[in-house]
Amino acid sequence: MKTMINSWTLSHTKDLAVPAEEKIAAHVPGAVQLDYAEALGYAPYYYGMNFTQFDWMENEYFLYESVAEIVCDEGEKAYLHLSGLDYRYDILIDGETVYTCGEDK
Repeated sequence: MKTMINSWTLSHTKDLAVPAEEKIAAHVPGAVQLDYAEALGYAPYYYGMNFTQFDWMENEYFLYESVAEIVCDEGEKAYLHLSGLDYRYDILIDGETVYTCGEDK
């Protein structure tokens, strides 16, 4: 089996019906806060009131995206293994929801 995953991007929106406007580079595994701190040049959160830079993240939906090319030899199957996901999420492949975990949104 040949698998190639391109780089990951991260975006956010307040409403899942409204497409996110801007994407940033994401590290996977990683954390939303760390990726945005790097992209936006935030000062270290543990100094003074710097943690307030992250307040806007509390009421957002975050979207990780990547393109994967998976080529299976005859008789092989591909499996998607994800771990460390947050408590509510949807997994989409080619725009189709294949798994949902957590409360209704």
